[in-house]
Amino acid sequence: MHTDASLSTREDMKPQMILDYNSTKGGVDNLDKVTATYSCQRKTARWPLVIFYNIVDVSAYNAYVLWTEINQQWNAGKLYRRRLFLEELGKALVTPMIQRRARPARSSAAAAVIEKVKMGSSSQSAVDPVDTGVKKRKRCQVCPSRDDIKTSTSCVKCKSYICRKHTVTFCPSCGEH
Repeated sequence: MHTDASLSTREDMKPQMILDYNSTKGGVDNLDKVTATYSCQRKTARWPLVIFYNIVDVSAYNAYVLWTEINQQWNAGKLYRRRLFLEELGKALVTPMIQRRARPARSSAAAAVIEKVKMGSSSQSAVDPVDTGVKKRKRCQVCPSRDDIKTSTSCVKCKSYICRKHTVTFCPSCGEH
């Protein structure tokens, strides 16, 4: 673009190529700021991985920009559109590999995800929770909050969470044992 060393007409007489560089260098800083929000980068001592992580981040952002430009009404009212896009992108990238998987999963949570994908639940969102068969642990509703005892045992009648210490007595919500 700059074949000669022309100077600017300003007081400081800076070269025109320096002024052009300074006026456009914010694009890289802006891209770094935007990709840092949702980044796949991890701490590593291997420089090829650092470059690979950067390529993945920039490619995912470029795909998001193109997708939102083509489909402007896609999740228009949501503030976290990029996160939703990245979740759908990740799911679309791993779904063929999960469907071809020959070995069974090692954990029950992974097995539930694989089963859900193999059943063809593509109509559901990638954000939907997967029932892994494991009960969620919550704070006992009888113990004082300072004790903060977590339990997965709940009353059969009212479904309130009760720790082992209080299962011998009665449920405070419904009065049953």
